[in-house]
Amino acid sequence: KTEFAYTEEGRNRRAFNLVRVTICFNEEIALLRSKIWKSLGVLRTKKDYKDIVNDILSEIHFNGLDEKDSIAYLQSDFDTIFAEIIKKDGIDFFDARIIDRYREVAGQINSPIDERYLVSENNHDFRLYRILSREHLLGRTIKEDEEIRKTNISAEFDSYSLQDYMNLFKTCNFLQDTIGERNLWSLSRGLDIVFELLEVKPYFYVDVIEEYFKSNAPFRLNGYRQVGFLLSNIGYYKTYNILNGAEYREKDTWLSLIWECINDHDITDAVVSDYSTFSEKNLVGNNPILPSVTLLLRYGERDNELKNRILNRIVEKANLSATFLRYAYREDDIKNILDLFKNDYDTLSQIYTKALENIDHLDYGGKLFIKIFEQRPSIWKDYVDWVKNHSRRDGYEQKIFDQIWDTEKWQECINYAYAVIVDDDMAFFIEHPARLLFGRAEQESDVVKNRKQQWLLDSIHENYADVDKCSRLIDVVVNVMPHWKLDYILEYLKDNKNVEDFRKIHLFPMSASWSGSEVPLILDKIEFLQNLKENMKGVAYIEHREYVDEYRRSLEEYKRKVELREYLEEADYA
Repeated sequence: KTEFAYTEEGRNRRAFNLVRVTICFNEEIALLRSKIWKSLGVLRTKKDYKDIVNDILSEIHFNGLDEKDSIAYLQSDFDTIFAEIIKKDGIDFFDARIIDRYREVAGQINSPIDERYLVSENNHDFRLYRILSREHLLGRTIKEDEEIRKTNISAEFDSYSLQDYMNLFKTCNFLQDTIGERNLWSLSRGLDIVFELLEVKPYFYVDVIEEYFKSNAPFRLNGYRQVGFLLSNIGYYKTYNILNGAEYREKDTWLSLIWECINDHDITDAVVSDYSTFSEKNLVGNNPILPSVTLLLRYGERDNELKNRILNRIVEKANLSATFLRYAYREDDIKNILDLFKNDYDTLSQIYTKALENIDHLDYGGKLFIKIFEQRPSIWKDYVDWVKNHSRRDGYEQKIFDQIWDTEKWQECINYAYAVIVDDDMAFFIEHPARLLFGRAEQESDVVKNRKQQWLLDSIHENYADVDKCSRLIDVVVNVMPHWKLDYILEYLKDNKNVEDFRKIHLFPMSASWSGSEVPLILDKIEFLQNLKENMKGVAYIEHREYVDEYRRSLEEYKRKVELREYLEEADYA
């Protein structure tokens, strides 16, 4: 490290200082770092420490330094590492990678680059790694990077024989087992380009891809392009035989692409039968590959038993249900889902409910839910029961609740939802569930607004004698519709004039947050209490007015304490 930072407490709890110290380059620091590198070099010879030390050697950061000191650090470090750690007589992949990392950083900070920085090319595995990867330089666009990579790959592989490709795949397997997951995508894209360039030699392409699968299919290739090319050039049966003729990584994934990529006019009864056999075996495995909704539509029309068997398997497991509906927020996908289940909404309802157990984000706008609800209203109870225990407060449940108010069955739905997630003896903090049911949507119609207010009015008139229920109803309004709480509390007082019951209700939210001064919030409360008192007229409310006046005076006293505290804190901070 060339810098470190820490925080120290200021003169009051609202202030702190951030301190950053940089370590400038000098001979003593260079000597110390040289000793550290040599010690790490010794540890690197031990198997248990080699990977850790390689990671340390590859992480080059000169934070907080100017260009001059950065160059001095890099040159000093590299001199020691190259002289004491790198094996010049037989540079392996890891040595080459470390050297190239220093070359890359040297170019970024304008440090001189000599012949030592170029010896990484002497390692064959690393040279292929560099060719397949995409190196980004400042000033170049991603498109330009890709064009350079494609040119380099074309120049390297243009004259390759089949044996050369077999050796390439051995290197790819080595790289897959060696480099971090973070770098695999770039290498996979590089190998994709290799196969794209081979498409001008279709017969040779087939020979090469056969060897690819025999070599354990390294990296995660596009797949769709390769399988589509095989189907177009050698047909279904030869493609199936090539992909099924060896054991390799992700074999079932590759095989499943055959039935996705094949053209509709090429699907015969034999193709459907093969897919049926594959899916039956695949779905009982540990890592099942689910068909997409589109794929199930395609083959379900030809084999209804196949469709039902797959759907029954999906219903059994939450993770399969979640995977199956992972694109349920897109219009085209929702249409396909509804087409697939047009005669079986019960199964769709079960899959939707099951999927909720396993996925964070499902049906973002609630569009699929409402379509299911229109055909199977019973899903509402299942959904509300799930929300009670699993609500993630990410806004997606809110959109479904908002839409329920617009349906014909809104009243019975809200009755059930309120009873389950708000009017529950164990629900101490009701702000979130209250907002789910009664929060204002982005584009709320007057009809919905009136329905919400009417439901709350009807409920408080029905339950006026039950102070616990009324307290919760008033809490809903206080937290979610504060602009309406004065009228709502006065409505309650028309039915229940018992002052002891009145003292039990909350006139304000149980918690609050603010930025800056708390005083404006206190003034709002005082103003509300004054308005409430003025609107409680008549002898029936004498004790109520006394209670409100007492409450107001306590707030005014609290306001004076807050003003003093904030003044003292501000003076101390200054």
